[in-house]
Amino acid sequence: MSFTIEEKAGKWHVTGALNEYAHFGVLLGRSASLDVDLSAVTAVNSLGIMIFCRFFHESAGTELHFHACSPVMVELFNAIPASLGVPPRPERVHSILAPYSCPSGHRLLDLVAVAGGAATLPAQLPCTRCKRKATLEVDADEYLEFLRPS
Repeated sequence: MSFTIEEKAGKWHVTGALNEYAHFGVLLGRSASLDVDLSAVTAVNSLGIMIFCRFFHESAGTELHFHACSPVMVELFNAIPASLGVPPRPERVHSILAPYSCPSGHRLLDLVAVAGGAATLPAQLPCTRCKRKATLEVDADEYLEFLRPS
């Protein structure tokens, strides 16, 4: 899968797999503050993690703000706290996508704001396609673990 970073309406959109082909050079030296949308990151592997963590080191002095973090990115933040910097800075995350599914088999991602180091994930939402109850696919406390101070 390809990896791209494009600027749209003042945000940098990262798309594809965070793997050995990922490259964040286009973001380096852009400005003192960057808004990065991670909603379209679809997969992560060990080399991608290394590249993402190196990006933090290379972008020292740049304030990074992550928006619409995909479930794979939330899993990364939970598994490897250093993926949010050293020391970890969960306040960089401004919103996440929470995975839900309904009995009809529809999957939806709900955009959840993160404010003050906290977020609330409803246990159920109406499915946007069939209006049946969609249930959160993950344990809310575990999914939001990265927001808690270590």
